[in-house]
Amino acid sequence: MDSCFPNKEKSPEEDKEQLLKELEVYGETLETLKRGYEITKEYISEIEKEVKIKVYKDESKKLHQDQFVRNVILDLTNNKYWELRKSSEWQQPLIDLKEKIRKEIAKKK
Repeated sequence: MDSCFPNKEKSPEEDKEQLLKELEVYGETLETLKRGYEITKEYISEIEKEVKIKVYKDESKKLHQDQFVRNVILDLTNNKYWELRKSSEWQQPLIDLKEKIRKEIAKKK
């Protein structure tokens, strides 16, 4: 996470452990995360802003590295992960934004 998000807040250990479990369940590896980062890095700022506004209602909130892995890389590149997340956790404006970005990414492939 340090190589992709070096300027972001470090994640608490328990959040890192939970993320590792999720990565295993969804078939992700360090290599697929690196590829996912390359595909999604141009959308980091846009998603970060929307998460802070729409989810946390606080633009000053600092997001941890694991939150960037989930909100950017996994939500935009892992279909199974996204299907679960969009049905259970997100507010509609953020879902709409991520669906729009996912379509943009699909067109580039």
